[in-house]
Amino acid sequence: LFLTFVNMGNPLAGCFLETDALDRGAQHMEAALEAFRILGDRRAEARVLHNLGYSVRFVRGDFRAALRMEEEAVRICEALGDVSTLGVCLIGLGHLRLVMGQHEEAMVALERLLRLCEEWQAEPGRAYALVLMADTCREQGDRSRARLLYEEALTLGERLEEPTVRLHSLIGLALLLRRDDAAGARALAGRALALAQQLKSEWFRGRSLVALGVIIGGGQGEDGATHLLEAVHIFEHLRAQYDLARAHPDIRDCVSRID
Repeated sequence: LFLTFVNMGNPLAGCFLETDALDRGAQHMEAALEAFRILGDRRAEARVLHNLGYSVRFVRGDFRAALRMEEEAVRICEALGDVSTLGVCLIGLGHLRLVMGQHEEAMVALERLLRLCEEWQAEPGRAYALVLMADTCREQGDRSRARLLYEEALTLGERLEEPTVRLHSLIGLALLLRRDDAAGARALAGRALALAQQLKSEWFRGRSLVALGVIIGGGQGEDGATHLLEAVHIFEHLRAQYDLARAHPDIRDCVSRID
């Protein structure tokens, strides 16, 4: 019975996380982590550390704790020579470095991920590397490279039918193009919102609404603020502190345009 619980703990937590029930997911993750440590299953320990850090601590905005977990997971994978899990952990490590403003460190992790995926012909991992590298380039002001990377990631994500990459690419590309091509950017954000609703992903629905609110806020402040307020309600329900912090300044900007 104990081994059955251990083997179920991680997938069960993943199911909760996919439906945005983060608290229950975290409880199962923490129980699985303790059990795998007792059993000495280092590979499973690394996977749970990644999931707990990236899917829970990251969303909650506890970046330092998430980073510690991801770095520990990377060290375990390196010691074991576990390439497949290492790739997943590098996704989390690169993304965390990015949102913490450590752009050069993020690019180092993501370029390592890209090389690893190209060597092992792991196309899903390559798609994640591309979209996060695009985010990093956008933050660094390299708009032309960001656009090329987003477009490559979106094409690959659609071919692989990888919804997370597609959503991430659509939102990132929409935000990148919002000043140069507002209509095109709005269409991209609309596609992301429709896909998020289809997949019943509340987190990505909130992020899509933020993109829509930012894009249309310039000409139609009231409509933009409506989208942003709806996103805030979603993030408050999820206790997604990082997304809340990013959304509130955009709401203030939209409201000031109405006034």
